[in-house]
Amino acid sequence: MRVETLEIGASGLVRICTDGGSRFLFRPEYLPAAAEPLPAPGEEVDEGLLRALEQAAATYASEAKALELLARAEQTRYLLTLKLRKRDFPESAIRTALDRLETRGYLSDERYARAWADERSRRRGEGPARISAGLAARGVPEDVSRRVCSELYTAENREEALLRAARRLLRSGRKDGEAVARSLRTEGWKPSEIRKVLEFLRKEGD
Repeated sequence: MRVETLEIGASGLVRICTDGGSRFLFRPEYLPAAAEPLPAPGEEVDEGLLRALEQAAATYASEAKALELLARAEQTRYLLTLKLRKRDFPESAIRTALDRLETRGYLSDERYARAWADERSRRRGEGPARISAGLAARGVPEDVSRRVCSELYTAENREEALLRAARRLLRSGRKDGEAVARSLRTEGWKPSEIRKVLEFLRKEGD
């Protein structure tokens, strides 16, 4: 098998076609050092070079699919890895592609965590413990989750967030104050905060 054509696009992508009908599209940086420089037209493609071209092409395909998924919604590295695995991309290709996307800011666990936690807190009134558990389930590192929650639940806005959480539970049909308090404790709210908010809501309903 020999290289038939080699094209380098304006974006830096390399396209190689062989006389056997194989086509490879990849970034030069995805080729291992042992496979450099790029093979010239007419050059024989040995087994080692073929494997390198296949790996580089798989890595670029992983990157392209990851970018497609990111264009729809923010993702964590963990969630993207799971989605790419389901599409049978090789582990090493996934890892290299996501490293590149993280380095260039396309993929960010912290950005995802901030957006997800803000939405769950502001719209659903979920407490810090539930938010932390949700972020952990989505592969957000513990230090990132802790930082996001500390910024989200500041001394200034904790009472407002807790009030939303209590009202959410009351709207769900829980009228018993102790049952509401237990649910709020499991979400990470302090007993003193809960008593204060429930007393406020009781007076508000009088």
